Amino acid sequence: MNILWQSVAPWHGTGYGTQTAGACKLLKELGHDVIISACYGLMEGGFVRWRGIPVHPGDKDWGSRHTKKYVDRFKSDIVISLQDIWPLPPGFGSDVPWYPWFPIDHNPIPPLVLERLQFARKPIVYSKFAEKQLKNKGIDCFYFPHGVGVDIFKPGEKLSFGEGKFVIGCVAVNSGLRKNLTGLVEAFYDFHKLVPESLLYIHTNYSGQHLGDTDLLNLSSDLDITDSVMFPDKEEYISGNFNDEYMAKLYNTFDVFCLPSRGEGFGIPIIEAQACGVPVIVTGETSMPELVGGGIVLKKLKREWTYQDSYQFIPDKQEIVNALLKIYETKDRSKMSNLAIRKANEYSWDKLKPLLSNLMNKIDEHRKQPLNREGVQNPRLLLIPKSIEHKKVLDIGSGVTRPYKIHLEQLGDYTAVDIEGGEDIVKADACHLPFNEKEFGFAWCSEVLEHVDGGAKQYLLIKEAKRVSDHGVIIFPTKHNNNFNADPGHNKIEVEYNLDCFGNGMIIW
Repeated sequence: MNILWQSVAPWHGTGYGTQTAGACKLLKELGHDVIISACYGLMEGGFVRWRGIPVHPGDKDWGSRHTKKYVDRFKSDIVISLQDIWPLPPGFGSDVPWYPWFPIDHNPIPPLVLERLQFARKPIVYSKFAEKQLKNKGIDCFYFPHGVGVDIFKPGEKLSFGEGKFVIGCVAVNSGLRKNLTGLVEAFYDFHKLVPESLLYIHTNYSGQHLGDTDLLNLSSDLDITDSVMFPDKEEYISGNFNDEYMAKLYNTFDVFCLPSRGEGFGIPIIEAQACGVPVIVTGETSMPELVGGGIVLKKLKREWTYQDSYQFIPDKQEIVNALLKIYETKDRSKMSNLAIRKANEYSWDKLKPLLSNLMNKIDEHRKQPLNREGVQNPRLLLIPKSIEHKKVLDIGSGVTRPYKIHLEQLGDYTAVDIEGGEDIVKADACHLPFNEKEFGFAWCSEVLEHVDGGAKQYLLIKEAKRVSDHGVIIFPTKHNNNFNADPGHNKIEVEYNLDCFGNGMIIW
């Protein structure tokens, strides 16, 4: 396939950069044509080749303004975006074959993330946690995790600091509250009083990325522990002058890696540290527990509501101290180290290559299917009433996965009907429903009418829906919606209807 990859530049030293580099390299080896649109790490004005892969500049709007232009110019079969999706503009993906590979670092899924997914052909997630979260919402997805180069990240040479000390390490961006680096420094303050021969090294920009971020050096100074807290040279860090070989040596210098993050979409440093044989301490929420082979998962957590209208989780400070003490007092950490390496090896690029090949085969098959978006489209949920007088609801043309079931069954007894049938689904034609008059209080019919051929049958479907239910709604894409003409299975709508702001037709009674 011809793939437009939208993320940061592959040489950029962030998680997205390392994964762009690793995944695009494998895609090229698998015979795919890859073009990278770099929304960070490459300015406008030209393009470069990275290991034979063209890298074109994106823009500051997460690459979104260039997506359609690049798809048309390079005749891309699909777009894979490796990035957060909630900052993307509303309606993104409606005009391109979009397969977002994205994180979920809250519990439950933030509403804006669900809203942005409405035009994804099919999501790709990189944690089992995210896969479960989407399936709980009735959204089918692909799973493909992040990878690590175990040929570089492995037990080996150390850096020349921390000799004779118990070295606690962390690798995380100092931006906002999510990584909980303030909590880490404060926990170390308490631990250091118990174990004076300890040292904390945080590989980050100590003064933060943006105005309002915590200056960790000032915090360490206020706690009077600056002699025992280390950071990389600020200018070197900002310039990105730390390659994988250096980072492997850094991880090997740690006795324990501690990341008490409030939420992670994956947590690449957790795997990199374990690949080097270093035990880890991580928060017991979102993706982090599934990554731990050798180490401790923090269980005592406080939920905190965030600006994304969902929860992240703050580990208890004393539990962090206790976990550090437990690993410090474990003089022989070889068993923990072996378990850590074994877990990290599960995510080696060599082991992920056949999984990526299988994923691309599935996507190639999926992209050729009609654009019937069988999945929850968040704005449509506003048309489901909060309650109904007659506590029975009918889902007409539910689809085999019944994506709206969890939202509709809150109204009362739920019945699904579909022409294909299925487990717990009544097999029937929507134009000839096998139900009594006004048997249901509410009927839901999403993306069905456009698959009915001819005006007479379309009116019959509407008549049947009104016959069996007191109230209801029929929603369908129209020619005003970019997805309508893209699906050869869509028929001309010959009934009168109103439009919503997304270009969908609506019939409400």
